[in-house]
Amino acid sequence: MEAVCTDGSPAAQVPVVLHDFEPDVEIALDPVDSVAVTTLMDNVTDALMPDQGPARRVPMGRGPWRPVAMVEGGQGPDPLIAEHGFSVLVTVTKAGHEHPTG
Repeated sequence: MEAVCTDGSPAAQVPVVLHDFEPDVEIALDPVDSVAVTTLMDNVTDALMPDQGPARRVPMGRGPWRPVAMVEGGQGPDPLIAEHGFSVLVTVTKAGHEHPTG
């Protein structure tokens, strides 16, 4: 099910929705003062990041190995491809009250 938000703005100010079908649901939104989106974790990894708190990282050159055709000896490290998932904290502010969701 696809949803589109409407706020009664003139048609010229409504962002273009880039799809070729009509949405199943329209949601009327109340105006808010601000919306802040804080990225907590993205699908990345930093092999040079040191241990922090309870997080322990495998030192470079240690850990699992895998066959690599272009490396002398035919073996290379098998590093993490990414951290676990994507997460954000969204905080909506209206009339001086913050409403965090995550």
